[in-house]
Amino acid sequence: LNDLKLQKANAEKVAAEQLAEAKKLAEEVLKKAQDGEDFDKLIEEYGWDLGLEDPSTGYYFNKDTTGYPEELVKDAFTLKENGISTELTENDTYGYFIIKRLPVDMDYVEQNIDDMIYSYDTPAISKLYNERMDKMEVKYCDQWDKITADSIT
Repeated sequence: LNDLKLQKANAEKVAAEQLAEAKKLAEEVLKKAQDGEDFDKLIEEYGWDLGLEDPSTGYYFNKDTTGYPEELVKDAFTLKENGISTELTENDTYGYFIIKRLPVDMDYVEQNIDDMIYSYDTPAISKLYNERMDKMEVKYCDQWDKITADSIT
């Protein structure tokens, strides 16, 4: 049992050291971005986001888009166009984000409009639907108990 406690303590120490190293590197990259180094090249060199197919386009989302860390969405909308975050955005699952808010690329929007409408509208429609459903009261008439599979076919 003592060996397990020691192994756990060592693993926690290693994890804390790795987290500190990752944060230090992220802070160094943030400084490079703020100093004007090419953001795309920084992503190419230091980025690890497997979901980002094309770093030059980034992610398109609005304030209500789901599926992204809340911290990322909130912090992105504090920036002006072409603005770079002044601090790291931290997330327990994904680590550290350095955000640059890009201007909207209308060619990209036109090519991806159907997907964008779906991803932007679906959460809002679901929320509205659930709100309406929660307000509804279901009332059953006397005939309800008489319905069977045979009676409706």
